[in-house]
Amino acid sequence: MLATTALPAQQFIPVKGIVNARDLGGYKIGSLRIKSGLLLRSAHLADMAATMTLRS
Repeated sequence: MLATTALPAQQFIPVKGIVNARDLGGYKIGSLRIKSGLLLRSAHLADMAATMTLRS
């Protein structure tokens, strides 16, 4: 199992209708670091407002 280290502050993303959406960029897994904007996590994506997108 690879060791992981958490970031000091969570990187929450405000998305209407979704609780706890965040960017996992910056977390280190073994000797690798996840790029910002590459891996997102949340719960209940089906609850996202129909007009919302995750693209900037």
